[in-house]
Amino acid sequence: MQSDPHSLADGCQLTDPDSVPSAVRAERFTYRYPSLESTDPAGPALEDLSFVIPAGQLVGLVGASGSGLTTLCRALAGIVPHETGGVVRGWLEVAGSETTSVSPAELAERVGIVFEDPEANLIGLSVAEEVAFALELRGDPPEEVARRVDWALAVVGLAALRDRPVNQLSGGQKQRLAIAVALARQPALLVLDQPAAQLDPLGKQEIQRALAELAAQPEYRLTIVLAERDADFLLPLVERLLGLASGRLALDAPANVAFADPDRLGEFGIDPPQLALLAVALAPVLGSTPLPVFRTVEDARAFLARVVPASSPHHELLTQATRDATRLTARSAAEPSRAALDASAEPVLQLERVSFRYAGGPLVLQDIDLTVAPGEIVALVGPNGSGKTTLARHVIGALRPERGRVLVAGQDTRTLSIGELARFVGYVAQNPDHQLVRTTPRDEVAFALRTLGSAPAAVAARTAVVLEQCGLALVADRPHWILSRSQRQLAALAAALARQPRLLVLDEPTSALDRAGRDRLARLLAERAANGQSTLVVSHDLRFVARCAHRVVLLSGGRVWASGTPRAVLGDAELLARAGLVPLPVTALAHVLGLPPALEPAELVAALEHAGNHAPARTAQGSVEPPAVGTEGPMTEASPERATGAPPFLARIDPRVKLALALGLALPVLLWQSPLLLLAMTGFLHLVLWRAGGFDRARSLAVWRALAPLLVLVLLLRPLFDRSGAPILLEVGPLVITLPGLLGAVGAALRVVALALLALAWFATTNERAFVQSLVRLGLPLSVGLALAIGLRFIPVFAQTFWTAAEALQTRGWIIPERGMARLRALLPVLSVALAATLRQAQQLSWALAARGVGRRGNRPHFADLRMRALDWSVLVTGAALAAALLVAALAGVGRSPLWPLA
Repeated sequence: MQSDPHSLADGCQLTDPDSVPSAVRAERFTYRYPSLESTDPAGPALEDLSFVIPAGQLVGLVGASGSGLTTLCRALAGIVPHETGGVVRGWLEVAGSETTSVSPAELAERVGIVFEDPEANLIGLSVAEEVAFALELRGDPPEEVARRVDWALAVVGLAALRDRPVNQLSGGQKQRLAIAVALARQPALLVLDQPAAQLDPLGKQEIQRALAELAAQPEYRLTIVLAERDADFLLPLVERLLGLASGRLALDAPANVAFADPDRLGEFGIDPPQLALLAVALAPVLGSTPLPVFRTVEDARAFLARVVPASSPHHELLTQATRDATRLTARSAAEPSRAALDASAEPVLQLERVSFRYAGGPLVLQDIDLTVAPGEIVALVGPNGSGKTTLARHVIGALRPERGRVLVAGQDTRTLSIGELARFVGYVAQNPDHQLVRTTPRDEVAFALRTLGSAPAAVAARTAVVLEQCGLALVADRPHWILSRSQRQLAALAAALARQPRLLVLDEPTSALDRAGRDRLARLLAERAANGQSTLVVSHDLRFVARCAHRVVLLSGGRVWASGTPRAVLGDAELLARAGLVPLPVTALAHVLGLPPALEPAELVAALEHAGNHAPARTAQGSVEPPAVGTEGPMTEASPERATGAPPFLARIDPRVKLALALGLALPVLLWQSPLLLLAMTGFLHLVLWRAGGFDRARSLAVWRALAPLLVLVLLLRPLFDRSGAPILLEVGPLVITLPGLLGAVGAALRVVALALLALAWFATTNERAFVQSLVRLGLPLSVGLALAIGLRFIPVFAQTFWTAAEALQTRGWIIPERGMARLRALLPVLSVALAATLRQAQQLSWALAARGVGRRGNRPHFADLRMRALDWSVLVTGAALAAALLVAALAGVGRSPLWPLA
C-alpha cells in the first residue's frame, strides 16, 4: 500500500447527515446487562443514546473504562443482546435493520466487527485461508471466494503474505488480517473495538494505513466506527468524534472541534493528542485566531516552518507557550528523576550476558547485560517479538538462561523456584485473566498477603489500603468476570503491589487502562521508587514510558540496541526507526525540524524558543548505538511456536487420508497386548511425527507430560486387578502381581500413547478449514465438524493458559511442589483459572464466528473441490497396505499375548 495514513483526514469536513443515507441510527437506545441477583439490578451499560452516522463516515468513539465503548461496539454487530442477554429499550438500526430483530449471523452480511484481542478474531489458518473460510461457510462459489480474498488482502496490504501461517504474523498484521476477514463480505459498516490497544507503534501505523486506504476507496462507500483510547491513533483518521460517559452520549462533534479542546477530551479517559496539545499551546501567542488542529506531523512542520522563522523574536511569547503546554501535559506523578538513586547500592537485578532460545528455535535473547538499581524504574521497549516478555520471564524465574546468569537481590535464579523468588519479585502478566485465582479483587489481594504469612488483621488492613490505591474500593467485592478488563488488570496489579516486592515486573500494564488508570499507575510507581523499590516495565506505550521511566532499554532482534534516559532513547527518531519502532509525534516533529529531542509539547516549544541559539542535537545520552553484528532489523516474531520453511509433509496430505490411516492403524494397536509391539509402534509414530509432522523433541515430550497422570494410574492399577498367568512376581496377602499382569499394564500404557500419537498425526497436522471440509465431505453436518475443529483448537490453548497461570500464581508466593499429591493439590487453583480464561476465549471466538455469519439460517457451505492428488493416493495405498498387514497378523495371533513372542 502506498497511501499515507495521515492524508485521510486532511481538510475533511463533517458529512451532513441529511445529505446521505444513514448507516447507523440510534433513538433513545438503552441496554442493561443481565443482573446477577434479582434484588440487585444492574445499572444500564448504555443509556438513552440518540445519534445518526451517515453512510461513508469514519467516526471515532472514545470513553473512559466502564463508559460502554465495548458494549456499543457489540450492539452495533448484534452480539448485544442476542449473545449476552439483558434488556433493551429504544431503537438501534444498523445498515437498514433493527438489531434486536435479526441475529448476529444475519447482520454479519452488512456489518463486520474486529475485536481488541488479535487472537480472538482469527481461527489459525494461513492468511488467504482465514479470509476464504468465512466466505465458504456462507456458501459463496469458489470463483467468488477467490475474487473477494484477493480484493480484501490487497486493501489491507497483505497480498504478498497470502500463504503465511497466522502464527508467523506480527500483532499489526493479525489485526489487518482480521479487518480483511470482515471486509471480504463487503459490509456496509465496519466496527473496530480498540484494535490498536495491544499493538506496538509499528503495528498501530500498519492499522492506520489500512484504514486510510480503505476509507479512500471511491467505489466502496464504507462506514467505519473506530473505538479507541489512543488519541494520537485517532487524530489523523477520524472526521467525527463521539464520546461516552457512564453509558451516555456526552460528546458529538467534528474531529477538528473535538481535538481543539484537550481539557474536554481528557474527561473521556484519553490523553489528548500531542499535536493537538501543541496547537492549543501555540495558538494564543502566535496569532489572534485559534490555530488549526495539527492532524499530522507534516501539518505541524509546514505551519511552524512558515510561521516561526518569519516572526519577531519569540522569547516572551514562546515562554508563555511553554507554560501553557506544561499545564496541559502535566500529571500528578513526579517527573522521572534518578537523583535519589544510590549508585553504590547493590543492584536489585543483574543480567550478565544472558542468551536464550526456545527448543529448536533461534536465539531470542543474545548477550543481554542489564542492571536495575534500588528505587529505579526501567522500561523495556521494542517491536513485537523483540524478546521483552522472554526477558521478563527470566527475571521471575520462569525461564533459565542458556548462557549467562540472572541475579535477583543477589540470588541466582537458576537455584530458586518461582515461588521462592516471589519473596523479592512481583509480576503482572499481559493478560489479567491468567492471574486472577480468587473470586473478587478483595479476595485476590488478601490471598497474595496470606502467602506471606501475615496475620488476619494485618491482611484486612493492608487489603483495604491497596484496593483504595488502585481505585478498586467500590468494586472490591464484585466477581472478576463482571468487571471490565481495565478493572481486572488493576486487580492483578493490586495483588502484586500488596506484597511490596523489592522488584516489580509489569508486562504491558497500560494496555487496558484509561487515562485515570495510567495516572494512578504512574503515582504508584513513583511512590515505590521514592521508597527504594524498583520496577521493570515492559511497554509499547511510549508516552507512559517517557513520563515514568528513569531509564529506557531498547530491545530489537533479541539484543540491547540502546540504554539511556527517556530523552536519549525515545528522542532519537532515527534509532527508533532502525529498531522497528515509530517515534512519538512530537519527537518526529522535532526531528524533521532539526531540533533537539522532545518527548512532550512543552519541550518542543522550549526547543523552538532556543532554536536560534542551539545547533540540532543528535548525540544521545547513554549507550545508544545499535550492535554491529547480527542485527539486520527488528524481529517480527520470536516465539517457540514459530514455524519456518514449507509446511511439514503430513500437513500437505488430504485430511481424509490421514483419518483413514489413523483409524486403520488403530485396529491392530487395540488388539495387541505385547509391550514389545506397542513400543515399536510408539517409536515408529514418534519418528513419523518428527520427520513428517514437524514435531520436535519438545512437542513430543509435551505429549508424554500431558498423558503422565493417566499413564501412572494405568501402571499402578492394572497389575492389581489383572492377576492372571504366571509366573507370580509378588504375593503379599490379597496382593498378587504376575509377570503377564505387569507386562499388560506396560502394554496398556503404551497403547494409550500410541493412540494419542495417531490422533495427533491426524488433527495436529490439519488446519481447521481442511478439518471441517474433510468431515463435511465425509457426510458429517457442518455444525458437528465446526464444533470438533474449534474444540480441538482449545486443547493447546488450555494447556498454554494452564502453565501461564501456574507461573503467575507462584509469583504470589504460592509454592507448587515438584511431584506427588501435594503438587496436584497445589495446582487445583490453577485449573479454575485456566478453565475460566479458556471459556472466556471460547466465548470471544464464538462471537467472532457469529460475526462472520456462521449459523445464519439458509447458509449452505460451498467448499472448493477437495480432490485427491497422486501424492495422497500413494500415501493412502502404502499406509492401507501396512495397516492391513498388521491387522491380519494381529488377527492371526501375533502380539495378542503380553508375553509375545515368548508365548
